[in-house]
Amino acid sequence: MSDGWEPGTRSGAGPDATSDPHAAGETAGPAEPDGSGPLTVGRLTDEELAVVAGLDDLAVLPVLGEMSDEHRDVAVRTAYRSLVARGLLEAPTPEEQAEAVRQAEAEGPDDVQVPVRVPESLSHVLALRRGAERAVAVSRTTSLGEEYRYAYLAADVVLEEHVTATGLHTFHVSRGESVVDTLAGWALHPEAGDGHGDPVLLPAADDPAPPRELLETLGAALLRADLVLRVPGDEHPPMLGVFSGPAGTWLGRARLGGGSGVELEPVPVEQVREVLAAFVASDAG
Repeated sequence: MSDGWEPGTRSGAGPDATSDPHAAGETAGPAEPDGSGPLTVGRLTDEELAVVAGLDDLAVLPVLGEMSDEHRDVAVRTAYRSLVARGLLEAPTPEEQAEAVRQAEAEGPDDVQVPVRVPESLSHVLALRRGAERAVAVSRTTSLGEEYRYAYLAADVVLEEHVTATGLHTFHVSRGESVVDTLAGWALHPEAGDGHGDPVLLPAADDPAPPRELLETLGAALLRADLVLRVPGDEHPPMLGVFSGPAGTWLGRARLGGGSGVELEPVPVEQVREVLAAFVASDAG
């Protein structure tokens, strides 16, 4: 379990975790970042996130996703008890539990949906996460492994979610105008150089292996970033693939599920930033 929720603002009884996420926006949200960088607002494990946000979600659950159904149920139930014990969830009253059971019997769902209350700061993070106008999912792969990052865009605020291979989700809030800087920081090697030479073919957008030519050019410093722009209703969202290192940068475009090969073009680093700006602002459909 994580050490607990670390709000960037005061905590208090918020709306039900199962309620309409837009309703949470009617009260004060997480503290605004001051411009010096993202504001860290909390951390949750896979299991804890499954309790407060459910399993049908955009973000990957690296640990929980590898468990059997039986072990997953045990892990989520244990996380629920821990969250209640630490005051991060307020358990429903016996009357609320009884009402949830009656409703389930009347409507016939597979599971009983019992409302729980969460701290105000957490409820607003969940509201931003569920109600974002669009989201950018980023998978970052290096010689050390893979990690995942998500940017949920809502008006002039961006909710960032950083996910480690060990299933720890850290949330940050940043200003909307900094989203391109944020994505560039995620997608590019810190010392990325301008691309050069001929385009390189990636056999398929979801091919996990980098092209041999880029492995030879970039070596162990290679950072691969796969970005997907998700908006409601888009079954084949646009993708960007960025391969970078001190020896150069290559960029490719595709559609999720397209299945065809992707041409990776050598590009200047500054062009990647321009492409990212257009990518975030584009109509995904």
